[in-house]
Amino acid sequence: MYIYEVEKITDSLYSIREDITYGQFPILIYLVIGEKRAALIDTGLGTGNLRKVVNEITRLPITVLHTHGHGDHLGADTLFNDIYLNRRDYRLVGDNDSYSSEQQRLSFLKFHLKDKPDLYEKIKWHMVKYRRAHYKNIDDGDTIDLGGIKLEAVSTPGHTSGCISYINKRDGYAFTGDGIADIHWFDEEKSITVQEFLSTLEHFQKRAENVENIYAAHIPKPFTLKLVQDLYIAAEAIINGAQDEMENADYQFLVHGNLYVHREGDAAIYYKKEKIYSKAVVCSSNTLSFCHFKD
Repeated sequence: MYIYEVEKITDSLYSIREDITYGQFPILIYLVIGEKRAALIDTGLGTGNLRKVVNEITRLPITVLHTHGHGDHLGADTLFNDIYLNRRDYRLVGDNDSYSSEQQRLSFLKFHLKDKPDLYEKIKWHMVKYRRAHYKNIDDGDTIDLGGIKLEAVSTPGHTSGCISYINKRDGYAFTGDGIADIHWFDEEKSITVQEFLSTLEHFQKRAENVENIYAAHIPKPFTLKLVQDLYIAAEAIINGAQDEMENADYQFLVHGNLYVHREGDAAIYYKKEKIYSKAVVCSSNTLSFCHFKD
């Protein structure tokens, strides 16, 4: 039922926009077409027959490359067979994991369609049914050869521990999912620290030297390495003791409450102070506290 909006970016790159939020929180899926196969970057929420949409663009064999294991990125996995996900995110797609279950996706629908019950029921009826797929592991440095186009996997942990970005060095673009975007939160018990995220940004920048366009999962237009640098400057400032104010960090359906925030350019990092540093060390004052250090 649900109609996906397809945009041709180049002869070998398409975006497939899945949006039930009227522009507030779009989900962007990307299709890269090589000479021998095509790669689908995530499968979205699964509100319709994504396989049919892809088949109308190309008849090549499809490999799904996941950026991470959240429910709004793997909702249509059931429609595909060759699927990659970093093993650190397998726990998010377990049969008993509530975050990636059918109920989690329906909760997303209910939040955004709470004033449109008829549309909610219609989309619910046509959603791809959740079934845990068979995932192949993909790690930092792995390369997917599509024939004429190679996508290199780059580990970018932060949003989840298994976040993977993909870089096409030949054509100068990358896909980061939610791993690198304009807003990041560091407040949950299992989240990495701001200090660890700084290492993530350093690693990505080294591998993405010639990248001109970066495509994230919920940002309609591509951004450049300038945003990555903004995030880096913000994270470094926090690590070095920036005196930031607190504000409400809720965003759309994401409830975070009040957190410290540091902004730089188009980037914003929300954080708890206990999620700044990676571990406690003894400082020069001989008192135990959290200090900036490098391993």
